[in-house]
Amino acid sequence: MKILPKIILPLVLLGLAFLGFQMLKDSKQDPPSRQPEEITSEAEVIEVSPSEHRPQVESFGTVQAHFQTTLTPQISGLIVEVSPDFRVGKIVPRGTTLIWIDEKSYKSLLTQQESNLADAELVYAEEKIRAEQAIEDWKASGRDLDKASDFVLRKPQLKAALAKIESMKASIRKAKGDIGRTMINAPFDAIVTSMTASVGNLANEQQPVGSLVATELVEVRLPLTPEQAARVDLSSEKDVTLTSPTKPGHEWKGPIARIGPTIGESQTLTAIVEVKKPFDGEHLSIGLFVNARLEAKPLPSALKVPEAALVNDSYLWALDENDKLVQLFAERLASEAGNLFVRLNDPSLSPPFRIISRPLANFEPGQKVIPSRP
Repeated sequence: MKILPKIILPLVLLGLAFLGFQMLKDSKQDPPSRQPEEITSEAEVIEVSPSEHRPQVESFGTVQAHFQTTLTPQISGLIVEVSPDFRVGKIVPRGTTLIWIDEKSYKSLLTQQESNLADAELVYAEEKIRAEQAIEDWKASGRDLDKASDFVLRKPQLKAALAKIESMKASIRKAKGDIGRTMINAPFDAIVTSMTASVGNLANEQQPVGSLVATELVEVRLPLTPEQAARVDLSSEKDVTLTSPTKPGHEWKGPIARIGPTIGESQTLTAIVEVKKPFDGEHLSIGLFVNARLEAKPLPSALKVPEAALVNDSYLWALDENDKLVQLFAERLASEAGNLFVRLNDPSLSPPFRIISRPLANFEPGQKVIPSRP
């Protein structure tokens, strides 16, 4: 009997607690329902209309020499003088003598060859007399001259003597040429790019003593993609503008002189620009990296918008007359200085278009937007 109250009392307490909870639950009222507030985004809007644009085509390249030469002696000898103009960075006119090689031995050789020529001419004169005498002797014998052998008439001996004279004359021409080669001259108007010669050094054949680059003009080879090439009139004589981050504030200009004969692995072709007088004023140095701007054909009916305005490279966000978002699908045509030039595909709005310059990722068609000016 004592156990029964211990069992019943907890059950009664649990039942009362449950009843109390139910009463509290039934007395609780649901809060009144509230419509969520609509959040309206604010975005920068620019107003644009289709028109003709001429964005420039941009490329790059490295300055290369049009003519360059390595100065190499054609004779051996001691260097006895080096021109003060033969220094790296110096500009030298065509024909300027840069190096003198000792000519004494070559003048001595010329004198010797001239002496040999005199001896050969004497031998020929004597042989000529012998040949004439041989003819007279044969005729005096009463025999027919046609039956005389060439050797008897001394024709081979005369021919050999004459050949000796021609050989000596050739040796003299070579000796005179070698004397001229003791002076190494600039083959064209040039700037000195390297110099290894020094007085007292021994000049050897085929051992370079310096190098020159022509100052008349230089070349820049610009790669162009098929799209860029289609936008540029490659036959035009309009100048290409070159700039370099290495030399800020300077520009060089030159036309496209020709097109490279080969196509690159990425199907790029090469436009070769020639710049005349590249070393007048600020040097357009060989090996300098340059950026290039080329005049392009006009783009009719194109919109100029910021690069950020084009979403997924396929569409723009615009506002209708009620400030609601509309997708305008567009084709990229060109880019220049942070802007894109696009053409709209069947726009659902009429120009001028109010384009979102910096669209948000959560934009949806028909969404209300508060426009603002950039």
